[in-house]
Amino acid sequence: GAFLGWFAVRAVAILRTGTRERLAAAALVAVAILLAASLVDYPLRTPLLGYIAALLAGIVARSQPRLVAEEPRG
Repeated sequence: GAFLGWFAVRAVAILRTGTRERLAAAALVAVAILLAASLVDYPLRTPLLGYIAALLAGIVARSQPRLVAEEPRG
């Protein structure tokens, strides 16, 4: 439950940034696909897919979406 809450908050923050966080957005989609597949099957029980999901979650965690507009420089 805690992971899903964290994942939802990060997803909203990353998706609001637009195209600046493309890698994080791709990782979000991949984790969402794995979670959806886990509802009907058990892909995250396999070590390889669990490892890939953990790596993707790490990419999502390390992203730094900025929710405030940056001031123009110069």
